[in-house]
Amino acid sequence: MCLAAAELAFLALSAGDVQSPHSNYDLPGMIAFEGGMVAGGAFLLLSAQQRQVLRDRTGVLLGAAAGALFTATHIGLKALTHRFDGPLSLVSPWTPIVVAGAVIAFFASARSLQIGPAVPVIAVTSIIGNATAIAAGVVVFGDPLGTGPMIVARVAAFVVLVVVGALLPGPIHEHGEKRRRERAHGATPQPST
Repeated sequence: MCLAAAELAFLALSAGDVQSPHSNYDLPGMIAFEGGMVAGGAFLLLSAQQRQVLRDRTGVLLGAAAGALFTATHIGLKALTHRFDGPLSLVSPWTPIVVAGAVIAFFASARSLQIGPAVPVIAVTSIIGNATAIAAGVVVFGDPLGTGPMIVARVAAFVVLVVVGALLPGPIHEHGEKRRRERAHGATPQPST
């Protein structure tokens, strides 16, 4: 988690001076990215409901789904407010995605914290949300990667962030297996430290 926080801090501090909010977007890129975030969030939500999934992973899967859907909401909202000329400009094809994504992400996030271990769930939700939002900024809105050797460092930091997010919930499996073995042998599961 410390490595993920350091990578996010590096990405934020190395962004340099951004002169414009980069709210212009490429429509095909926006549709593809929004579709990917919604499909990814839906896949994670459905995966969390499968009985084959370890119970200890359900909270993390719901947290990851919430992170993806939060990003769909954020980039949809940025597109929606691209040219804000009053309340009627909020009537757009992006409006249902923003509203549905926000509601589903909120409930998925709340449920993930109820049934999953808090620290990995919060970390995965945050890492997925931030990593996909950073990618959306570059791919959809044309945010700059930096200049010179800074580009390589920023891309490397982003890759490390994604890898850390994928590896973070790993120990949950071991704790879940230990609890299942204890239950199978009639022992009272000991709380993990």
